[in-house]
Amino acid sequence: MPEIRIEQPVLLAMLNRVVPVVSARSTIPILETVRLRVDGRLEISGTDLDNHVTAATQNVEIGGAGAVCMPARKLRELLRACDPVARITLQWDPDGASVVEMTSGPIRYRLNGYSAADYPDRSEFEATHRFGMPAADLRVLLSRVAFAMSEDDARYYLHGAYLHIEGDHLRAVATDGHRLCAQDVALPEGAAGMAGGIVPRCAVGHVLRLLGGAAARGVETVDLAFGPKKVRFAFGDIEIVAKLIDGTFPDYRRVVPPPPPFSVTLPRRHIEAALRRAGALVGRFVSPHIKISLVPDAIEIEAKSVDYGTATERVLAPGAVKAPQIGMNWRYLLEAVRAHQAEDITLAIKDTGSPMLITGDAGCLVVQMPARV
Repeated sequence: MPEIRIEQPVLLAMLNRVVPVVSARSTIPILETVRLRVDGRLEISGTDLDNHVTAATQNVEIGGAGAVCMPARKLRELLRACDPVARITLQWDPDGASVVEMTSGPIRYRLNGYSAADYPDRSEFEATHRFGMPAADLRVLLSRVAFAMSEDDARYYLHGAYLHIEGDHLRAVATDGHRLCAQDVALPEGAAGMAGGIVPRCAVGHVLRLLGGAAARGVETVDLAFGPKKVRFAFGDIEIVAKLIDGTFPDYRRVVPPPPPFSVTLPRRHIEAALRRAGALVGRFVSPHIKISLVPDAIEIEAKSVDYGTATERVLAPGAVKAPQIGMNWRYLLEAVRAHQAEDITLAIKDTGSPMLITGDAGCLVVQMPARV
């Protein structure tokens, strides 16, 4: 009979990494479970059929080998109620696996389980390219473009980040049709010749969420495996397998204009604060548009609300010259500015009807379409 003896904080931490990928409500009960598998180490896996997350540990005492599925959120709820000092013991019948006994100090649970034979493990696939890259580079690559990923169901092929090779760089691009963000990092060894793929926004979210915790544990490298239909990210004791979006990413290069003739460079925190103040007047949804004008040695932001009035703010920008006024969605522009970490941001425009270019961090470019104001 398989038996697991593990500290409550260790088991709870593993579940916290895996449970977010598990469906909260599904017509298929097995998709609301996590699979516990023991064979020299403990692996906990969760899936929504498109994404598969596995957390593993050897910081556990194991008796026997086997696997069982348990309701994900209920198991986590019970663990949170257990004494964090008491050790958790799990046992189940490897043949039937219909009941899992869990003990923690004075409490003993007999929980309904599911046979692991019914678990839809789709994490295996044939990879065409395998390579490693710094975890910091992957975090920059995905986090910078995440804000521009589309949520429009009609254009499903924009629901993610397009990873591909561009010259001697690995590039991620995301767009929702209103703004586009591209980020380059050094091309990892072994990635040359890799065909591009669109990593879904939910998978991007899981990678960024788990990379944050991995950094605290000293993880410095991520191993990637790319195939025609799937991608795997493996780092530390975490493995994420995601189904790539089956679609063609549009030719984004056509919407990236040449360097506009008018540009202004100013502190990021200054333009960010000014945009927040203007946005507070007009709101996010009804009419989220503002006017931006370049004037000598400054940038002027104008906001107008039919219900509440107007707002005007001038932000100092030495070297700026007078240029055509342009309309912008203030929230989109604020997200583009916040995507950078550099102290200074450069805004460049050509005319009223042309897109704005926003640059700051090395290898990062944002293109934002103008709005009619």
